[in-house]
Amino acid sequence: MQATQNSDYCAWALEAAEHLRSGRLSEVDLNNVAQELEDMGKAQRHALSSHLEVLNCNRRRPPFQAADPKPSTKPLAWQLQT
Repeated sequence: MQATQNSDYCAWALEAAEHLRSGRLSEVDLNNVAQELEDMGKAQRHALSSHLEVLNCNRRRPPFQAADPKPSTKPLAWQLQT
């Protein structure tokens, strides 16, 4: 079976991995495998950067303050005026 990267990506990747493991390098689409590895590395770097950015933003956020444990007994209209 000759799966192409554009028609069935999963089959293409599994086929390329099988050829690499068995040492049949002449049957591997080396340029596309190299491109996929580069793209995976870029995606992983971007994901890590994004997660670190979210983590850093959360560290700088003020801590959560719970609502007042004793809610006001004043009527809402009175609260809005004060």
